[in-house]
Amino acid sequence: MKATTGSACSRLASNNAWPLPVHCFMHRNGLYMDEATSAMDEEDEATLYQALIDQLPGLSIVSVGHRSSLKRFHPRHVRIENGQLVERTVTA
Repeated sequence: MKATTGSACSRLASNNAWPLPVHCFMHRNGLYMDEATSAMDEEDEATLYQALIDQLPGLSIVSVGHRSSLKRFHPRHVRIENGQLVERTVTA
């Protein structure tokens, strides 16, 4: 499995001058971000996610985070507590 981390993930947002942290992992048409927007305010977070959605159609984004503001950018949500899946939802 060939994957890219670090600099390639940073280039994703280079048009908007946002370096994504190393907590970013790309594989084919997927992007995994672990707390990647935790240092951003919610407005910048929304702008980044919308840019990813608009500029990279078909990209699957998996986000790990604690902010409820991330939910609107993902049609599927899971919540894990103490290593157990406690909630799984799918929105339209």
